[in-house]
Amino acid sequence: MQMPLSADQKKSRQFGLLMAFLLLILTFFIEFASLLVLWLLYGVVGLFLCAAIFFPNSLTSFTKVWIRFGYAIGRVVNPIVLLCVYVLMFVFYGFLIKLFRSDPLFLKKQNMKTYWIHEVDNKNPNFEKMF
Repeated sequence: MQMPLSADQKKSRQFGLLMAFLLLILTFFIEFASLLVLWLLYGVVGLFLCAAIFFPNSLTSFTKVWIRFGYAIGRVVNPIVLLCVYVLMFVFYGFLIKLFRSDPLFLKKQNMKTYWIHEVDNKNPNFEKMF
């Protein structure tokens, strides 16, 4: 009977399986590497796979480094993604408004006393057929 895994062991096992899978995918994409490099990568894949299945506690330090690396990448990538969203949404929209000389707030009409938009009264509301 197998002992239930703790949370650290589960994370370490998931990390080991993930690294084995990623390195295996990497070996399929490397075409021009020497045979020695490919066999070394297959050996590393085997080590990660065996460590993940049989000795997940041996990967806890690697898992912690990997998680810290993920947080560091997130601190760098997140502002870049938010900047791209801001530029694509607001700056591009402002550029289009200036390009087509649109005035969505009607601020260029100088002869108005107020900028209030009056609502058109619906004199015959039919609440039975609203939609």
